[in-house]
Amino acid sequence: TAFALTLVLGLTTMVWPYAQTLFSDPTLGLMWLVALYGFLSFKATQRGIWLALSGACVGFAVLVKIAAAYTLPIFGAYFIHLVFFDSRDKKGESPGWMGQIIWFGVPLLALGYATLWYNQLRYGSYFSFGYLDSNTYDSRDTLFGFNVPFLVGLYAQLLSSGKGFFFYNPSTVLAFFGWKESCRRNRAEALLILGIIGGMILMYSKWYGWHGDWCWGLRYLSCLPPFFLLLAGPFME
Repeated sequence: TAFALTLVLGLTTMVWPYAQTLFSDPTLGLMWLVALYGFLSFKATQRGIWLALSGACVGFAVLVKIAAAYTLPIFGAYFIHLVFFDSRDKKGESPGWMGQIIWFGVPLLALGYATLWYNQLRYGSYFSFGYLDSNTYDSRDTLFGFNVPFLVGLYAQLLSSGKGFFFYNPSTVLAFFGWKESCRRNRAEALLILGIIGGMILMYSKWYGWHGDWCWGLRYLSCLPPFFLLLAGPFME
């Protein structure tokens, strides 16, 4: 099943074409995927190093693009679930809840500080991220920002003839056949994945530049195909 999902992902989504670009959005998808892998590895082994990997990937995604900050509460909620609920019967094997927080939190906070330091280096302010800021090179973000009617942006992103996500990633519709079973088998992980997908779509449905031009297809959502295919896993199986 894993091999089939990977093959479908590579051949029928934007992942392959975007592998040749230096856009930040595919990097977000990679970081989130590795973060999820780290969490699942910790769940299986109770080794803190996997939490460090997850924290580093979540933090690095924010360093790459501040829009990725919306995933912090999503990954944070899943981390709390792992530490205080899912691992409650494995306390003898795990590093303990304080050790788990340290393993996950230190790399996350370090990369969070790196993000703020980079803002200071570029714009002279720790909290100037380059968007909605009159001091940056592009004033369009300040002028237009989140001004698109939500339903218009939602339709444009997913179904419009020129940029529709499902036209450029046809295999992702398989997620609609597998998500219920994913929730039944692995509720916490399915909710994490749905949060990543839903948050990105909701955010860019309001953004004036939802299309992400100049690019092939919908650049901003090029980070999401792996997560759609993960939800499709039970159906593919």
